[in-house]
This record gives sequence, structure tokens and C-alpha cells, in this order.
Amino acid sequence: MTSRLTRNIKRALLKKGFHLRNSHHLEFRLFLNGNPQNIHTFISHGLQEYGDSLLAAMSRQLHLSKAELLEFIDCTMSGEAYLALLRERAHIA
Repeated sequence: MTSRLTRNIKRALLKKGFHLRNSHHLEFRLFLNGNPQNIHTFISHGLQEYGDSLLAAMSRQLHLSKAELLEFIDCTMSGEAYLALLRERAHIA
């Protein structure tokens, strides 16, 4: 079973261009050049760790494979590499 601490997920998202909006969940939305993009994910307030099923859902929301998501969270994938993947897959212009 794969898991990641939510604090590490939050840190990776903020480091790579996502902005936080606090509501009943923590919503992270990607911004490029100050403009919001249609790429976002959520983190629950109460969870300390995300397991396989939640990581799989997050990987779909961020348009990554699960292996790519783990690289994203562990910061072996840079923000620039993530944006390049999104452009290659036609999720952003």
C-alpha cells in the first residue's frame, strides 16, 4: 500500500503553482501567469495521510498517472516538468 502525508502533498501543490482556497475541504487550483486553470484537487481537513484510493483520485484530478503523482509529491518532478506534461496532454495551452 502506498501512502503520503497530507502535509507533504500540500507543500508540493503550493510549490508547483497551486493556490489554496479553504472551504469544507482544502481546494488547490492551478494558476498560470495569475490566471486560474481548470485543474484542481481537494484535501480533507481531517486526514493526516492519503492512501491508495485517495491518491488514485488525486492523480486523475491532476491528469497524472499514480507513479507520476508520487514523483510530483516527492518533488522528483519539478513544476516545469508537470506543466510540460499538461501541455503535452493538451490540458493547458
